Amino acid sequence: MTGSAAEVLSGARSWAVLTGDCITLDLPDESIDAVVTDPPAGIGFMGKGWDHDKGGRAAWIAWMTERMRVAWRLLKPGGHAVVWALPRTSHWTGCAVEDAGWSIESTVTHLFGTGWPKGKGQLKPAAETWWLARTGRSTALNIEGCR
Repeated sequence: MTGSAAEVLSGARSWAVLTGDCITLDLPDESIDAVVTDPPAGIGFMGKGWDHDKGGRAAWIAWMTERMRVAWRLLKPGGHAVVWALPRTSHWTGCAVEDAGWSIESTVTHLFGTGWPKGKGQLKPAAETWWLARTGRSTALNIEGCR
């Protein structure tokens, strides 16, 4: 059981996993600690409607930017996000993250030996990008405290 946002906000639970489109979430501003998201890639994965490109590159970036703006508003100042992206449209995701006001700190590349073909005329990808972004000022890492 993952709990609900209301339980976390009331103090009854310490965490919750929320799924779905952040546009429809009813949460107060600056109420969440982190964003970890696996958004659609805009490629029509396996013909699924939820992954269509929204009308092309500019339309998809605008759609994703709107969602990342909501996530930015809900996140506490200095909070971080990890945003997955498919290699073919990773640059679209990066643009949307920046357009929404986030500061991109870095990327993580997930390398793997086998993958799922993302289309009938596509090769299996061997890498996926995760964008690491933050709101506000970056907080110092407590490296010594973690040792």
